[in-house]
Amino acid sequence: MRKIAMLVILGWMMTGGLALSADGETLFQEEGCMRCHKAEGKSRIYPSLPEIAAAYDGKSEQLLQYLNGETEAIMRPDTAKLMKPHLEKTKRLNVVERKAMADYMMTYAE
Repeated sequence: MRKIAMLVILGWMMTGGLALSADGETLFQEEGCMRCHKAEGKSRIYPSLPEIAAAYDGKSEQLLQYLNGETEAIMRPDTAKLMKPHLEKTKRLNVVERKAMADYMMTYAE
């Protein structure tokens, strides 16, 4: 019985179940985040990756909660409503993928 359970779990993982690791940069690009959140420069509407990393420096758990749609943005609340539809994408990511994306974003902290 244990052998069957292990095979089921292994099969689930191999066919797209919970990923054991994820590439945050690739996810960030695949989900289209780079279109608005640039690695360089500034925008009056969309915060850049360095701005996001600075705002969430020391608050990585809060960034994860935001990406899961559990808390409000801590920066630019006047334009945060533009991000709400895009949070549906990050909410669909699994825990490992969401953490990888947040970790990637935080690599821009100075």
